[in-house]
Amino acid sequence: MGTITATMLIGGTHPYHGGITPTHMILFRENDCPILTLIQLRRGPIPSTFGIVVEKVDNVEYKVSWVPRSWNDVLEDALLMVGIYILRIPELEYLARKIFGNMAHVSIPDLKVGKDEIRKMRKILKKHIGEHDIKIVLTVMLNSILLRQIPILREYEVAFEVCVSRFQRLRGYWHREGELGGFIEEDYARLISGWTKKTTNKK
Repeated sequence: MGTITATMLIGGTHPYHGGITPTHMILFRENDCPILTLIQLRRGPIPSTFGIVVEKVDNVEYKVSWVPRSWNDVLEDALLMVGIYILRIPELEYLARKIFGNMAHVSIPDLKVGKDEIRKMRKILKKHIGEHDIKIVLTVMLNSILLRQIPILREYEVAFEVCVSRFQRLRGYWHREGELGGFIEEDYARLISGWTKKTTNKK
């Protein structure tokens, strides 16, 4: 199984304190095949007014695994998971059950669905995700495939924060026998093509 190169927290926030009170988490694994794993962190409904979550935390064994349609679809397929399993948008949930069948383990490349079905699901999500007071915090590590997909978030009306690598100290395993390297500071946000060149603020 591949290593985790990014995580997504989904939950509520506070109008004065910021941050996030997560109800769910999605793990992004990469290697030969990308895998998305959704984990529920607490019981209860999605955040209510102001995104505030007050339910008691308890370890809930609720997991869903997806194999994305392609490497280029990883982030948007994760957002579909949010719409289907967390927000439970009726129109989207109905279509997903009709297409996927087994909702716990979905391997989209193995399904007889084309771009039209996936495009329709994404259109439904974009239409309704803004009706829910949630927040997404996406943490993306260096070399993750998601670094090139972050600008996709512009197309979804949802509150979010993106965290990318700024500092690192790694071990060298090629001809260095696990020697610990030096402290490096680098603005890896520059790798996000075009992200700082455009804004979507509406007047």
